[in-house]
Amino acid sequence: MIVFIYWGTKKVVRILGHVADFCPACRKIARFELARVGMASHVYGIANGQGKLIGHQAMCMTCESLIGVNIDNYQNILDKPINAPDMESLIEQTFPNIMEAYKERLDLEARLARGLEFISDEERMSLIMEPFNLVANTVEERFSQTHIDLYVVASLLFTIAGPALIVNLLQAIGLSTIPVAELSLSIMIIGIVAVIYNGLKSKGRYLRREIYPKLARALQPFKPTESELKAVLAWFKKSGYVMPKKMNLKDLVQTIRVYAPDDPAGLRGSVRL
Repeated sequence: MIVFIYWGTKKVVRILGHVADFCPACRKIARFELARVGMASHVYGIANGQGKLIGHQAMCMTCESLIGVNIDNYQNILDKPINAPDMESLIEQTFPNIMEAYKERLDLEARLARGLEFISDEERMSLIMEPFNLVANTVEERFSQTHIDLYVVASLLFTIAGPALIVNLLQAIGLSTIPVAELSLSIMIIGIVAVIYNGLKSKGRYLRREIYPKLARALQPFKPTESELKAVLAWFKKSGYVMPKKMNLKDLVQTIRVYAPDDPAGLRGSVRL
């Protein structure tokens, strides 16, 4: 008898606590959940310990953006949020020199708050690209693995249970003359088509649900043009990322418009959907 053993390495994330840091998506100092990231061997998905340290990451508790961080920046890591109920207390306990560490960035944000005319074209393009950098690794990791969403699960359940349920229902209401075998096969074929269709569309749903809103919130102050968005996606494509191949520019533009209600033309008038 042949026994297959599923083993390999997997990323292991362990929450360490809470700290203050700067969130490029929120454009301000925010509360973050700090985590240790390691690569550990696993058997059937069960990791062997924390694994070898590969870095640290922090998730903004406001927008859930992930950033890579240097743990040495923090004077202390708080186990529980209640230990620092307000931002001032959190900064004082975890990152007391944060204003100095992010002086240049905070100055840039202050100029941006005054108006787009107070930042250079180079700064503008860098700030437009920044949100894509924030989500790029998350998207790459997501699309490198197989994920089944609720639509696929529902299609699978319909394929498995649908034929019997529908046939029994028809028989219960007196339509027993319908050929059972042909009807069951037809329902099963419809279910299989639904599974394939929803599987192919699952990545687009993920982007519209999780990624486009994050990008739209971060990009809203700039109201980027379609050509600027195309240039950003072209850069990521040239750099070998899967993300631009899966993104739908029309969907992204539409989401940005939702977060820019003051611009009825949409994207500075460059795109009309």
